[in-house]
Amino acid sequence: MFSPLKHAEWHGVTPTDLVFPFFLFAVGNAMAFVMPRLREAGDAVFWRKVMKRTVLIFLIGVFLNWWPFVQWQGDGLAFRHWVDPTDPGRGIRIMGVLQRIALAYCFASIIVTIRVSGVR
Repeated sequence: MFSPLKHAEWHGVTPTDLVFPFFLFAVGNAMAFVMPRLREAGDAVFWRKVMKRTVLIFLIGVFLNWWPFVQWQGDGLAFRHWVDPTDPGRGIRIMGVLQRIALAYCFASIIVTIRVSGVR
């Protein structure tokens, strides 16, 4: 495999190690533009949009991890299970990068809401 696309062991940094922090940076920048407008729309609209975005990003991450839904086993296609019975470590990864970004977005939205509304 191309070495810059591998994760660094415990020392050093590769471009692959920077993907997650850069995506979190992009989400934070987008929140700076969107949150004031959502707060002006009212609490119901704010919470509906934040929860909808959180769930959509989370589910897209699970879908991309599960895709393709079938895999070759032996001489034919078989449905890809959540947990591989032959190797439990090879199943679907629930907490991937997009799922963690979704949770970070949700918690950051809650923190911004508390901070802006003045609740302490």
